Formats: sequence, structure tokens, C-alpha cells
Amino acid sequence: MIRDRLYHDLTNRGITGWFVAALLVWFYIALYFTESLTPWAQKVGLSSKWDLYGVLYTVVILVGGIAMIRKYGHNRYQVVRTGVVMFVQVVFAFSIPMMLKALHQPEYYLSYFWPLKFDYMNPEYLFRQPWPFVVYTLAASLVIVPLLAALFGKRWYCSWVCGCGGLANTMGEPWRHLSDKSSAAWKFEKVSIYSVLGISLLLTGLLFYSWFTKSKAPEVVQFQTWYGLIVGSILSGAVGTGLYPLGGTRVWCRFFCPM
Repeated sequence: MIRDRLYHDLTNRGITGWFVAALLVWFYIALYFTESLTPWAQKVGLSSKWDLYGVLYTVVILVGGIAMIRKYGHNRYQVVRTGVVMFVQVVFAFSIPMMLKALHQPEYYLSYFWPLKFDYMNPEYLFRQPWPFVVYTLAASLVIVPLLAALFGKRWYCSWVCGCGGLANTMGEPWRHLSDKSSAAWKFEKVSIYSVLGISLLLTGLLFYSWFTKSKAPEVVQFQTWYGLIVGSILSGAVGTGLYPLGGTRVWCRFFCPM
């Protein structure tokens, strides 16, 4: 009885839900804006707070994925999709980048593409990578992803490949029902998501222009910094994931993700 009440409180914006949301927001603020997690990473033999985050992120998806499979074991689609999400996270978003780093190669996340992974189309970053990564980035971001989206919609990526959607569909499952289903939310989505996409396209164009002309306008650098702060840190992290217990699991994926 107590367990059921606690679970209901956690998943229906009760005091427990607010407490967990506060903890998640605090964690993302500490991750993005401080070095307080670095000593914890080093204590377990990891080189940075981002390695620690990758480990935690992967473990949470695996634990949440197992819970999903147990809950929806009768639904083949849910089981297969969850299994694919877990596999992609473990192999493409964790193991391969960590192995590349151990071999003193650039970390590369094969399951993330521009404009979600914005830096991948920053020419100063892109053209410093090994040529197979350059070819993969250009082909995937400019041809393969748009083509698959045209054929199958965005669900193929958001629900089957993306780590953001993977977290939402595993660990975030208990809060899925809290997503805003009002017409006002739908109207806001149409404005917000294309606004973020437009801003990312504009910034990418400015970065390529600066690269081609060998000029580095401070306004463009500042624009990039603000984009990283607002979209990359606040909206995708502190808000998008931190507010799962209050706003559901699609705040970032639905309203702000440029993919």
C-alpha cells in the first residue's frame, strides 16, 4: 500500500515527483556548469565528468529498458524497439566512443547527427576529424537522415536510435502520461521546434561562412556560445530531462529538438 502511494506520488506530480525533478535539475546544473562531478569520476577511474555521465546514462537506459521489457513483454514491437535502443546506446553511443578515446582517437558518437549534435557540422571541428568520420557525418546528416525521415517520419530516429528518445522511452516511461496534450501545446510545438531548427541552420551557415572567409567574427562566436548554453545545456539537459517528473518525457524531444 505504501509503495503504491509513493509510486503514484512520484508519477503524478506529487511531492516525491517534485523532489526527484529538483534532484535531476541540480544534477544537470552541476554537470554543465561546475566541476563538482569530476572528482567522483576520477575516484572510479574515469578521466572526466563526461565519461561518468556516459556510464550513468547507459546504466539508466539499461535498467529502464529491462523494466520496459518486463512490463510490455507481451508486445513484440515494444520489446524489439527497447532492445534496439539499448543496443544502440551500449555500442554506438558508449562503447565505440570510449574505445576510440582509449586508442587516442577522437571520440565519435555514431548514433548522433547534425543538427542534434550541432558541433558535427561546425567546419572547424568537422574537418579536423579522420576522413571516414567526415564522410559519415556529411552523408548521414545531409542525405541518409533526411531520406529516412521522408520515408518513415522522425520516429525511426527518435524512438529507435537517439539517446534522448532512448532515455525517454526507458527511464522516463513512468512519466510518459504527463506530457501536455492540449491544443496550445501543439501550437507551441509548431513554433518552437522550427524556431530552434531555423536558428541552428542560421548558425551553421554563419560558421561555414566564417570558415571559408577565414574570418572569426566575435558576434558569431558569441552566437555559438549562447546556442550551446540555451539549447545544448538548458533545454536538452536541465529542462528536457530534469523535468520528466513534472512535464513528461517529451519536453525536449517534442518542443525543442532540432532533429
